[in-house]
Amino acid sequence: MLRNPRSSSIGISGQLGPEYSTKGHDAVTSTGRRVEIKTTQGDRVALRDDCDLLLVLKLDGDGSFREVYNGPGRPVWAAAGKMQKNGQRAIGLIRLEDMNKDVGSLDRVAT
Repeated sequence: MLRNPRSSSIGISGQLGPEYSTKGHDAVTSTGRRVEIKTTQGDRVALRDDCDLLLVLKLDGDGSFREVYNGPGRPVWAAAGKMQKNGQRAIGLIRLEDMNKDVGSLDRVAT
């Protein structure tokens, strides 16, 4: 179970609103690791900061979703594109799916 920075339990149905999110993460694991949660209907996600763990979900038009990436944030931050004027770095879902294949079970958010 993840906890948001205000210690309320959250589910894995999408990003938390800005009142719960803090810079670089949306939740904290029971072991204190910062988790950024990204959801998209597009072909990429944008990051504003590095995080301990990253969970990326692809939302389909029928409301279903699939996990694209679940693992350490640092390699994704390093692989993301250059910083844009809006302070974000983007990375494509295809690249994330490839990176996800190399993530061990101990390096994932338990969902």
